[in-house]
Amino acid sequence: MSFHIHHANAASYRIEATGSLVGKMPSDLGIGFGFANEKGNSFTWLRYLGTSMARVFIQPFINSGDPSRNTANWRNFASNSWSSQRLKTYGDQYGRAFDNSEVVSEPFWRSAVSGMRQNSNDSGKEFFTWLVEQLPVRWATLLSQLETTNSGAFLRQKGNPEYIITNLKQQGYTILALFDFRCDNLPFLSSDPNSGDYWKERWEEYRLMYIGARWMAKFDVTIVQLYNEPDKENDKCMDPTKWSDHMRIRSQAIQDGYADFSEFSSTNGGGFTIVPQIWSPTTAAAWSAEYAPATMSTMNLPFPGSTVNTSWKAADGYSFHRYGSFSKNPTCTVFAPRCWPAVGYNIRRSYDVVRRKLAETGTWRSLPVGISELNCFTGAAADNSSMEYFRGKHVMDYPSSATCLAAQVAGFATTNDPPAFISVHKFVQNLGSNAGASRSKSRTGKNGLFYGDTSNLPHIVTGSTMSGEAYRLIATKNLYSKSTYGFISKGTLTINGGSRLSIFAVDDSTSYYVYVINESASLNDVKINFAPLIPQPNPWSFVVASGTGINPTLPASTLHGEVAFQKLLGESLELRFSHPPATMFRFSVPKVPTLRLEAEPSGDATLWGTSGTGENFSTLQVTSADAIAVTVLKFDISGRTGDIGIVNAVLQLHLESCSNAEPQVVTVLGLKDANWDENTVQWSSISALKPNPGPLLTTTDNFINWWVNPPPAVAGYITVPPSSSLPANGTNLALDLTEMVVKDGITSFLLVKMRRYDQSLGLPPSQLPAELVSSTYTFASKEALVPEYRPKLVLAYQVTENFSPPVSPPPPPVPPPPSPPLSPPPPPPRRPPPLRRPPPPRKRPPPPNRIPPPPRRRPPPPRRRPPPPRRRPPPPPRRRPPPPRRRPPPPRIIVKRPPPPNPIRRRKPPPPKLVG
Repeated sequence: MSFHIHHANAASYRIEATGSLVGKMPSDLGIGFGFANEKGNSFTWLRYLGTSMARVFIQPFINSGDPSRNTANWRNFASNSWSSQRLKTYGDQYGRAFDNSEVVSEPFWRSAVSGMRQNSNDSGKEFFTWLVEQLPVRWATLLSQLETTNSGAFLRQKGNPEYIITNLKQQGYTILALFDFRCDNLPFLSSDPNSGDYWKERWEEYRLMYIGARWMAKFDVTIVQLYNEPDKENDKCMDPTKWSDHMRIRSQAIQDGYADFSEFSSTNGGGFTIVPQIWSPTTAAAWSAEYAPATMSTMNLPFPGSTVNTSWKAADGYSFHRYGSFSKNPTCTVFAPRCWPAVGYNIRRSYDVVRRKLAETGTWRSLPVGISELNCFTGAAADNSSMEYFRGKHVMDYPSSATCLAAQVAGFATTNDPPAFISVHKFVQNLGSNAGASRSKSRTGKNGLFYGDTSNLPHIVTGSTMSGEAYRLIATKNLYSKSTYGFISKGTLTINGGSRLSIFAVDDSTSYYVYVINESASLNDVKINFAPLIPQPNPWSFVVASGTGINPTLPASTLHGEVAFQKLLGESLELRFSHPPATMFRFSVPKVPTLRLEAEPSGDATLWGTSGTGENFSTLQVTSADAIAVTVLKFDISGRTGDIGIVNAVLQLHLESCSNAEPQVVTVLGLKDANWDENTVQWSSISALKPNPGPLLTTTDNFINWWVNPPPAVAGYITVPPSSSLPANGTNLALDLTEMVVKDGITSFLLVKMRRYDQSLGLPPSQLPAELVSSTYTFASKEALVPEYRPKLVLAYQVTENFSPPVSPPPPPVPPPPSPPLSPPPPPPRRPPPLRRPPPPRKRPPPPNRIPPPPRRRPPPPRRRPPPPRRRPPPPPRRRPPPPRRRPPPPRIIVKRPPPPNPIRRRKPPPPKLVG
């Protein structure tokens, strides 16, 4: 797809870091996640996203083998109103207690509740063992959808609850669970407490939620939502009065279920107590005029009855959903202001409204608040052919959607009272999410951050959208509960607080991570002064800018989470850059002294899927055209980055040619198994590649083997620009691999072209076409004649504070691609080498009048170390300064501390190469 930027005159921002803390990030950044089973690859991509929390819908009863939600009515099912094949599943037990008595009044209701709780624990059996014995109901059949062994039609949509919860817990995720059945599954048809049906309905609701509570407690799920968007069901079966009963019954059942699990566990040797944290009302509106007051007014009213009990409360937190929006103007174009999305800060405004309303209640002013669904794109039918904006586009893969989502998160960076959690909805599309079955394979119907093959088992995620990359750039730096640093505008333009430019920073032990988000339609000129954050300048520090949106150095291309540019910060500690519209940047700014190592590959090769052979020439290829080819490369950095640690790691490639007409993304995977040799490696040597790949006609033709041990890891994307915009001598492309290199120790990589999404079913190709994949990309290899073009793993590694660089002269400076440094640091007196750090006091300072020799020039061998007592006349003035003349440093010093090259040099000496 092509991008035509419409923008006003460039705005000029002059921004300065304050050095002060201005807020705190939410405790958890989450994602709506339910698209997983044991045969899929969802967890590989979830780890890549980097969130700390997953919101999981657990739907055990509805759609039991029947994909039609219209028949998923528990009341009808339990009362034998469904087809004959289910008559024997529940028998005549609807509205009956486990002792077979009918629950037709409050005393019967209380007796049924206490009987289930007591009998299940007194049996001495695990609850579900006891439950399946309670005939005539076939509980084992009803609960089969909770088990990992079930692979029926339902799992093609929702995944395996037991598998999902177990793996999330093992990998350390916070789980926000919703044991989900709606009012249309169990409608309250009676509002009369004198009616037997009234108590039957409420007994069935309590029983099902109690079973759900015992199941969630079993898997140590502690955070539970009571319902999903009751205010969206007014036209079906819900109203505020019914909601009060639903909320109180569900809350009571969950609290009872967790208490009984803890009691049984303690009695039978488990020895631990688990207490649920309950969230309500989870409305679609931030503060629903109907459901919010109904929730607050019944928080201390246990069911049944209307007696206030201040020691009991229905919920421990208030949760809601909030989305952005796009213009409905049918003639809007991609970047025209008239169809621009709502400013991302609007979600912060909604949050502030909720906090103010809770404060007005007095009692609940300190109630925690969470946002369990947020996103910028709300189109429930992105395939809507009547809207120009949506036609032929995957909206979540567009710059404006990505920056709006990033700005939504950034809105909470400037408050010291942030939400307890925020969770983007959702991870990937599932079957039926779009409006109509004919659109079920477009997977853009409702804000999925990832693409996936949802119509077939197993669930295979096929790639990330640009919006997914924007969220990843935030989540992977572990922003959870971190304090944030503030910035101020030094001019007339405003930042943050609802403006179209947002900026905040967090830090860790080695770096600041500065997020700058341009939601506007304008190309901005931005200069940021980091001096208040970095009191001791490190003139060798390079700022690594990763981003999404428009590529600032190749405007005809885009960014899909990769490195946009790298710049030397210099002693001025000011960074100036062009900020395209609908673009976000994450700047990684070292705050510790660093040196740089540019490591060339220890091996690289092109592998051909058709012939299975490998090639080791001066170029590397990735192709999905007539034949399939991938590139492998690996680096050996052991013992070359000191003892303190790596601050950042960037893979740098030089693109020599390409055949694509529009921007296309290449997937970079990390290979934990680097046991291959470039001279003998073949397609079959890489276990992450399926054998005999064919043409990439659909997403099912992708040839990555996600099930090998160890499995491949997703490293990210690099965007190949259109061939028409590629400079004659090519361009550098780069990807920040810090997390993969530092945390996982992976230094072997695979470059592939995958098909991320297919054409929408039942629609012409012009509506939502499949991703274009038939292209060839050629990169320089480690055998390239031009050293600067060779692949590199550029590492910034930490050095001690008292480290002093050698005085030996650096090579001639060459600006690093893709853009030159902002400005060299001001040189000290007497012509020191350019861009080098003024040396701190050292044990052996050089004489004040010594002038370094010319770059890369050494005296002739006879004159390197003249033997005493014979002395040669001084060299000509053009080669050597007049006396006093010093002998070159002894060899032992050169061997002990080899002079590192200049950080921005282009020429390549034999490895290892240190650039200081």
